[in-house]
Amino acid sequence: MKIKNVASSFTGRGGHYIFFSTMTSKLMNFLLSIFIVRFLSEEVYGNVSYAFSVILVLLPMSGFGLHHSLLRFGAIEKDVQSKNSLFKYLFKWGLLLSALIASVLFFGSGLISYRLPDSNIYVKLLAFLIITFFISEYTYSYVRIQKNNTMYSWGISMKAVLVLTLCLSASFFWGGTGYVLSYVMVPLVVSAILICFANRKYSFISASSGKHSLKKYLSYGIWVGLGSIASQLVIALDTIMVGNIMADSVQLAIYKVATIIPVNLLVIPMVLFRTDYVYIAENHKKRSFLVNYYKKYLITFSLILSVILIAWFVFGDLIVSIFGQNYSEAKPIISLLMVMVAIAFITRVPLGNIINAIGKSKWNSISNTVLLLLNIVLNALLIPRFGLKGAAFATITSVFVSGVINIILFRYYLQKHCSE
Repeated sequence: MKIKNVASSFTGRGGHYIFFSTMTSKLMNFLLSIFIVRFLSEEVYGNVSYAFSVILVLLPMSGFGLHHSLLRFGAIEKDVQSKNSLFKYLFKWGLLLSALIASVLFFGSGLISYRLPDSNIYVKLLAFLIITFFISEYTYSYVRIQKNNTMYSWGISMKAVLVLTLCLSASFFWGGTGYVLSYVMVPLVVSAILICFANRKYSFISASSGKHSLKKYLSYGIWVGLGSIASQLVIALDTIMVGNIMADSVQLAIYKVATIIPVNLLVIPMVLFRTDYVYIAENHKKRSFLVNYYKKYLITFSLILSVILIAWFVFGDLIVSIFGQNYSEAKPIISLLMVMVAIAFITRVPLGNIINAIGKSKWNSISNTVLLLLNIVLNALLIPRFGLKGAAFATITSVFVSGVINIILFRYYLQKHCSE
């Protein structure tokens, strides 16, 4: 019955639309990654990949995280006028701060690309992604605080399709430069279309920006951004340290393949929190709501997790064969990382998102920083002794510790900050 209720409420809040759009986005990105390797030479692809690796890590800090602040604080505003006022106020600051970060990257591209000078042009172009990414994420956040998950999902799907079609077309005719330029421009195009539709319904463009205190919004946004960067770096860090410590490109490739399935599985619970973030934020002071929400989550996703694990241990060999015979050694590593997936499903993903939604982004950043630092130390100790399995053990242990920290923080919040 509880699982049925969760499914019903999830659908009622437009969760099925978000699920569809998220899966569409993942599919489009997967297809893009396959085709782009074929369209670009190895040298160009390597330089583009390096530039992307630098910029993508910094994207959560675009606008100093003010798109996160709009989502959090806009969700608890009581009426459309207040939400519109906050949108107007934070947008101008976020745009200015994004331009500042983009300028630093643009003029510092020579230093960033010192070891790979041919990547300099791509770093310069991708610096503008900081601005267009902020505009798109800010627009998505506005639509979400209005609880319009249908429009949000439509925007995500449209962006995924445009990225695939425009990036492939541009890369075919203009190589890496065309690919990068299209990737930078698509978020701006999608945002313009979404803003037109959203303004017809909510009339936010003509709203007054009102008076607000920038400090609390910057504080929240920066902490969420830093936490997101630390979280994203964990798997990337594994790969980097495997490459540096083992100095074996074949082993590095095997570990990279081994992370693909576990990392993508973590998207599944994220769909729920993309749907329910505003819902949780509105009830952030209600102990009974938060406890019941987490209990229902555990029941539902324990079942989903069981199905995933059974499917992996029954069909694991078949699944790994998709990557080719050269990557058969990835299977035991994937099996280990499935333990990480289980821990993340039960503790880290749900509680990390709940902690952000209740306004304690600083706590989440601390947990993510501990995760990152512990992962660095464990990788340095375990990879020389156990190889790829050592890297997997490091990730499992650090995710487990981070999950325990999240449990402690969640319990503390319930005891000290909730009214009922």
